[in-house]
Amino acid sequence: MKPTWLLIMFLLAGTVTGFGEDAGNTPKQPIERKRWIYRGEVFGSIGWGGFWHGDDSLGSGIELGGGVGSRPFQGKLRGLGFEVQVKQLHHDIQHSATHSTNGKALTLIGNVLYHFSDSTVQPYVLGGIGVLKADYVPSWEYHEGYWRLRVNASKMAINLGVGFKAAIRPNLSIRPELTLIDTTPGSGYNWASLRLSLGVGYHW
Repeated sequence: MKPTWLLIMFLLAGTVTGFGEDAGNTPKQPIERKRWIYRGEVFGSIGWGGFWHGDDSLGSGIELGGGVGSRPFQGKLRGLGFEVQVKQLHHDIQHSATHSTNGKALTLIGNVLYHFSDSTVQPYVLGGIGVLKADYVPSWEYHEGYWRLRVNASKMAINLGVGFKAAIRPNLSIRPELTLIDTTPGSGYNWASLRLSLGVGYHW
């Protein structure tokens, strides 16, 4: 059965929104908060993820990705951002001594982000929509040889995630992120992918 990812991610989102707050900021001991303002970013990431079709695991493996983003607004809308991400997950699994699956899942996603702080640690939630292209080969070994069935198809996907950006220099940050990519809506393949990644971003 698929994990209850949506519930987990919403709980994490509620927890992560406190990361950017200044501890000990009381009326008696005010602390000056350092602001981190930027309008654009490019980033790359590496991570680990799993891939499913319905309730069946298609394996797990390394994810590589990258993207470009913008935070064009000031004032009350300064927490709102937009980005385009591309990710590729290489996954494999040995189901049994005679059954295995290996392949890759490529996603192109446009996200809307909301940042809960403008300090040097900025928690955020994101949601987006795009395309997932899967190319994988389940294979079975018999006495007569192998039987393989290649799956190569694309489907619209939704993307939900939580994470935070932490500035290590004025123009450089790290970005831990947990995302769920899902193609459940509509007919066709019911793919899902849960991924944990660490990114590095350049900001201006």
